[in-house]
Amino acid sequence: MTVGQTLPGGGLAISDGSFPNVFKNELSDASFGVRSPIYLDQVTTSGNRVSSTAIDSSQITSSFASKSELALNISSNGQTDSFMGHAAPKNTLDVSNSNTAAVFDSTNPVGSTYSRAIGSVNLSTGALQVTNVNS
Repeated sequence: MTVGQTLPGGGLAISDGSFPNVFKNELSDASFGVRSPIYLDQVTTSGNRVSSTAIDSSQITSSFASKSELALNISSNGQTDSFMGHAAPKNTLDVSNSNTAAVFDSTNPVGSTYSRAIGSVNLSTGALQVTNVNS
């Protein structure tokens, strides 16, 4: 990202893509967000990290700015952890506010289309299953 670049949700970039300056671009693009890889951390009750599992970012990513993603839900049998994200490459901009394949809103300032995705991780094997959805 370069200063002056047109952003997908409107406006021009006022900062480059360096962390944490990249998030200053939210001032000129209300839909601003950057897709990033997901990591699931196992922690003790005292907050110490036991392990970290990288989720395959070619299948599902999350956005720093999104409030509707990555809420962890454990299955009733305790075997699977699920969460929401998007089927979008890492470093893609404004995905959280994009259109879905089933419904394109021509008034949306973000003209791109990406599927939301449900990630499910088997807690015993670490196997990932991703289901793309239209919501």
